[in-house]
Amino acid sequence: MMPAHPFAIPGLAVTAILAIVARPFWEWFSSGHAALVAASAFVSAGLLLAAFWMVRRRAAANERRADQLSDLARELETSIGALKTANVRLVESKSALMEACDKAEENSHAKSHFLATMSHEIRTPMNGVLGMARLLLETPLSPDQKTYAEAIRQSGLSLLALIEDILDFSKIESGALTLDPSDVPLRPLIEGVAELLATRAHAKGIEIATAIGADVPNQIRTDGMRLRQVLKNLLGNAVKFTEEGGVLVTVSTERGEEGAHLLLSIQDTGIGVPPDKMAAIFEDFVQADSSHARRFEGTGLGLAISKRLVTAMGGAIGVRAAEDRGSVFWVRLPLDEVPARSAPCPLRNKRIALLDVSPVVGAGLKQQIEAAGGTCTEFAQQDVGADLILTDADPQALRDMRSFRVPVIALLSPAQRTHLAMLGVRGIAGYLVKPVRQYSLEKRILAVLAGETELVRPEHPPPPHRQPQGSNGLCVLVAEDNPVNALLVRELLRRRGHDVHLVTTGDAAVAACAARRFNLVLMDLHMPGCDGIEAAARIRGAEAESNAKPVPIYALTADAVETGRKACLDVGMDGFLTKPVDPADLEAVIATLHPASAVAAE
Repeated sequence: MMPAHPFAIPGLAVTAILAIVARPFWEWFSSGHAALVAASAFVSAGLLLAAFWMVRRRAAANERRADQLSDLARELETSIGALKTANVRLVESKSALMEACDKAEENSHAKSHFLATMSHEIRTPMNGVLGMARLLLETPLSPDQKTYAEAIRQSGLSLLALIEDILDFSKIESGALTLDPSDVPLRPLIEGVAELLATRAHAKGIEIATAIGADVPNQIRTDGMRLRQVLKNLLGNAVKFTEEGGVLVTVSTERGEEGAHLLLSIQDTGIGVPPDKMAAIFEDFVQADSSHARRFEGTGLGLAISKRLVTAMGGAIGVRAAEDRGSVFWVRLPLDEVPARSAPCPLRNKRIALLDVSPVVGAGLKQQIEAAGGTCTEFAQQDVGADLILTDADPQALRDMRSFRVPVIALLSPAQRTHLAMLGVRGIAGYLVKPVRQYSLEKRILAVLAGETELVRPEHPPPPHRQPQGSNGLCVLVAEDNPVNALLVRELLRRRGHDVHLVTTGDAAVAACAARRFNLVLMDLHMPGCDGIEAAARIRGAEAESNAKPVPIYALTADAVETGRKACLDVGMDGFLTKPVDPADLEAVIATLHPASAVAAE
């Protein structure tokens, strides 16, 4: 069927209207009224023209609407095409972005691996230089030779510190920073870092002291290696910028609406930080004063690294001016909610007097004694109420204490232990090595108050840093593939009266432990073939099968940023020694295994 013409319906309607209108005129015309016929025709024609004009106008409007719809359809089709093109480009961009991310991740892993390798490769020869310099210093030297050897050692230590800062910063910048939370004994960590830097401080004639609040938990959940790194940076910085006085490390807890927090404070009596530099010093490669870079050396990265580590642990770090002089650097870290520690009070009702004690050491001792339940006062000649006296003095210039009515304990630096015989002659009942540990302080005070006297009057003082010969010597296995490092460790042990068996591979270490019983195993982590971790795991497995007593295994590590410590502990290692091996650290390990051969107090 053909479609109706657009004018058909309007035309029929107009015709019908005209027929109806014209019918009376037709009848009238038929009745003889011809005069009106012409008028009717004109009216009809006018109406027809009006109807035609209206229909034509509607048709034009419909045509314009159809053109508009056609234009919209074309625009819509164009837009759809553009969207399809954009979608294709978006998919291509997403694919390119994913490819770029994958490549960036690969580059990050490659950079991390490179940094770990560089860390080990750089430290290995540096450890040889430092270790040999230390061995050289233990041989008979003229004054000039000793000065030159010590200069080599100190320069090597400075270079190693700079390298470690740069490698640490590069690792953090590459996004390779990872945290490994575990249950960390807090007191040994803090006191251990203080002892580590005490030698440097005492060489400058300044003191280091620690004081940990009684309510501080014994262990916290954190990344112990990173916390140690932050504390070492801050404490080392304080020692570097302090010429007289000393550094006091205090630890406390805060509990509030935001939960529990650990607050570490490192207060020094150094040059201080200008107020306008207190924020800038935590930025990369910035020091408080550009002149300090020449006077004190350093990269300006220690505080920047510390800030990034603390931030990653969810904490905050800052600095403020000390009340008297110097600066106070603080670190605030979140703690898992822990109940308030019911601290024991071993020194309850004990009154301890301080005689000739430096302000920094005195401030630390006062807080330690009060944390143990005792009271601490400055010594007065007429004061007979004290139960015990702590005195801090050079043994060679120490006053005679035999007339005192209460026992006296002397505070010594590690180097002053060679004068123990003089202490006994002057009436000293006991001694403590600075920086004083809380546990050692409590134990020694109680022992002396109970009448135990550890100092006698030998005709000749015991030789320093030597273990007794003969039956007291230990049988030690050293697994180290680097000849220089092996020589260093072997000589340190041999000079202290120990029998050393040296191997260069992990497989040889496993075989040696299967063949004979050792008192101690020192295991390098990086050896060809079977590495130190795998060798330790195999040794522990063999011990478990034979129900043998585990041999103490300590890792020898040279990495600036050690990532395998947890793995070492997981396979059953007992601890770590950082290369180049420090004789004091080695002797501390020996003392834990063979207390009878230890010369120093805790």
